[in-house]
Amino acid sequence: RCLEFIRRDFRRAGHALTEEARDEVQKHRTRLVELEVAFNKNIDEFQDGLDLTREQLAGVPDDAIERLSAGTAPDTFRVSLDYPDYYPFLENAKDPQARRVLQAKFDSRGGEANKKRLAEVLRLRDEAAKLLGYRNHAEYVLEERMAAKPEAALDFLSGLREKLYRKGRPELKALLALKRAEEGSRSDGVLRAWDWRYYHNQLMKKRFQVDKQKIKEYFPTDLVVEQMLKIYQEVLGLRFGEIRPAQAWHPD
Repeated sequence: RCLEFIRRDFRRAGHALTEEARDEVQKHRTRLVELEVAFNKNIDEFQDGLDLTREQLAGVPDDAIERLSAGTAPDTFRVSLDYPDYYPFLENAKDPQARRVLQAKFDSRGGEANKKRLAEVLRLRDEAAKLLGYRNHAEYVLEERMAAKPEAALDFLSGLREKLYRKGRPELKALLALKRAEEGSRSDGVLRAWDWRYYHNQLMKKRFQVDKQKIKEYFPTDLVVEQMLKIYQEVLGLRFGEIRPAQAWHPD
């Protein structure tokens, strides 16, 4: 079995190919690394967001609003696409239009440049897989995994989707009922992508009495860090000590 896997790995690396074909596969792989790095870097550095008034931030916890920077217009706050801004806003903001716009901006991070990179990635993956003797990239990837074949993965996902759909329908109906109750005649009767986080949060509060803001009160940062370091010290046999004054990036 060990020999079988070693031979498989050599074959996947392209050692059964001609030198010319092997060089072509390597060029594809080098270019894929470049594209993936550029794709992720572009998302990380992408800057956008929404400038909103206090009224448009209705429902967002005060501590989340206090963390926001000032918007370009007077008396506005900047909700960026960074996770500490994005998630509290989508989960709590009552304004559906503002949620819709921020969701669209978040989903399109990276812009047209990343769409072009993604198209090239898909093409190069497919070409590299075919050079190595596979039907497509999925077949190449799954050879090392439990599913083994794309057909097995598709069958599994198809069956899982059906089961999850049956289980999820009651909750989706509950979320939609909350939306209709809140929006009244303004409701379009459809649970949108920018709605579900907000109404799921409302459902957790109303049905299960689970409020993230209340839970946070039991986990102040200093206590969490202290207990986390205690666990690491116990598991890894280490001792952490605070250095004062520390060579920090910022005085805080």
